[in-house]
Amino acid sequence: MSRFIDRRALMMAFVALCPLGAHAAAPPKKEGAGNKKYVRLAPVALPVVFDRRVVNYVFVSIDVHLTPKADQMKITTQEPMLRDALIRAAHRHSFATREKRDRIDEALFEPVMIGEFSRITGKGTIKSVEITMQNPQRRQQ
Repeated sequence: MSRFIDRRALMMAFVALCPLGAHAAAPPKKEGAGNKKYVRLAPVALPVVFDRRVVNYVFVSIDVHLTPKADQMKITTQEPMLRDALIRAAHRHSFATREKRDRIDEALFEPVMIGEFSRITGKGTIKSVEITMQNPQRRQQ
């Protein structure tokens, strides 16, 4: 019986000290490094439209970077609406160029999407929109 109690005491001590050890081993955070707020959208297939026809799809992953005043938790709950706005905007505007139908042009994409996302989240909450991954359905020949 005493052996069981000793194991339990040892386990309790281990559990109690683990968070302290992990906290002590963590590198100190730099000022301003923890202020990077963003919302990662689930991957979405964006149509590439030319002459009112869909000629390709590009699967993208997007990070929406927020300003310091933005409420990250509130905007995270609006993620489905942001994806919907993204797909609707891609049907109105072609974000690819005629020469490159298998890539999204970030210079065309970012200003449009900041405006679209700001309508949902509120003015002054979106700092930038970053495409983290692009994979076309068909590669351009």
